[in-house]
Amino acid sequence: MKKIFYLMLAVAALGFVACNDDDVQPSSLEVVRSDIGFEAAGGDGTIDLTTMGPDCYFEGNHILKATTNKDWITINATTETTVNYTVAPYTGSLNRSGKIFITAGTMQQEVTILQNATTFDIEVREIEVDPSGQVATKITYETTSTSAPKIVIPEEASWITATMVDGGVEVRGDLNYTAPRTGTITIQMDWKPVEITVAQGTVNLISMEAIESVKASATEYTITPTEYLSMATAQWDVTTTDDWIYVEKTVENTILVKLEENGTGKTRTGTILLTDGGTTVLRTITVEQGFIGFPFFNGEWSMPCYGYDASGRAADIVADVAFEYDSQYDTYYFVAGGLYMEASYVETEDDAFMVVESQYLGKAGSYYLFVTIVSDNGYAISSLAPGYGIKFVYKDSNTVEIQEYNNPGWPAGGKTNGIVIGAYANSSPSSSTKLGTWDMFQDLTTMTRK
Repeated sequence: MKKIFYLMLAVAALGFVACNDDDVQPSSLEVVRSDIGFEAAGGDGTIDLTTMGPDCYFEGNHILKATTNKDWITINATTETTVNYTVAPYTGSLNRSGKIFITAGTMQQEVTILQNATTFDIEVREIEVDPSGQVATKITYETTSTSAPKIVIPEEASWITATMVDGGVEVRGDLNYTAPRTGTITIQMDWKPVEITVAQGTVNLISMEAIESVKASATEYTITPTEYLSMATAQWDVTTTDDWIYVEKTVENTILVKLEENGTGKTRTGTILLTDGGTTVLRTITVEQGFIGFPFFNGEWSMPCYGYDASGRAADIVADVAFEYDSQYDTYYFVAGGLYMEASYVETEDDAFMVVESQYLGKAGSYYLFVTIVSDNGYAISSLAPGYGIKFVYKDSNTVEIQEYNNPGWPAGGKTNGIVIGAYANSSPSSSTKLGTWDMFQDLTTMTRK
């Protein structure tokens, strides 16, 4: 009986299959849609499938089975038509791939999963940070990683600090008042390190770090500290070893500098030390004082020019001229052609020079003699135009450069380049009263010491 029972069961089963052969389509397992590409951050994916036919049964149902050949792919769940899985984050430098094998009964499919390597891009390799340390420099980067980069600052660059911010790294340097410096930091995202060179200049501790004067006369200067000097040290002080320099830290916390008159006849240099109140020198202020005063101009000079030669003809000549000082009347003179023209010794903040302007010289018989100025394009001013003339400027120890002293507005952009001694009919010089030229010194450029 048992054998028949089993036989009947077997026949019944064959009969069940037979009666459905005309209605059942061929078995298939097809992938309809799949998430197959992932960035380094990883994520969840789904594979959608269709199953058809009896060969897709597995242990009496259509529930799919899925496995993978990579430990970074995790199968989360399966249904009759889907496979859900997770791809882990990736910190590697090369793209990677893995497979998911799907089984439904005797039918199989495999899906290849691709994942990109971590990308980390920083465009800059060198930055400069604020010397005061108050303003940060931001380094931006792009990455596919979900983690924050690691910042490595070596001990020798401990003056650098770096802070993670949204979308980048903010880099600062400590207050730097000593000397320009550079350091290297490393920003590393997973497998990829990027070295950044950080440069930092210095802040100005004082308003001027050098004093240069071409003048020989006694001069006084005030140097003002910046806000950074008190940040560097509140106990700062100043000193010098040069006896012609007087320096003092005032009650207003400024630096008073006084230079004695330079009577050496040559340029001299000295130094002022700005210290932290002790032995550390914060700044060395260089001081250079020239010897240019009237004593430099005083004496005889040779002046190439266009004038009158010994025969009275107009020609290129070298005139013998001189500067003199009359202590009785406290008056400077420019002596040329035997005529004494009043001159001025002028000192500005940066320069010292002699000036000869238009002026009345005196009478010679019935003639009234005046110094008038002329331009390099043939124009002349026959009136006593105030404030215009030529100036004699120090060039080197034996040379003076001759330049215009203010421009009266010559036509066609002309420049003053000479003086003419004119003879006039009366004491009101003009083109209508001009009788002739007594002497002239034109096309002036330089003169040299005799």
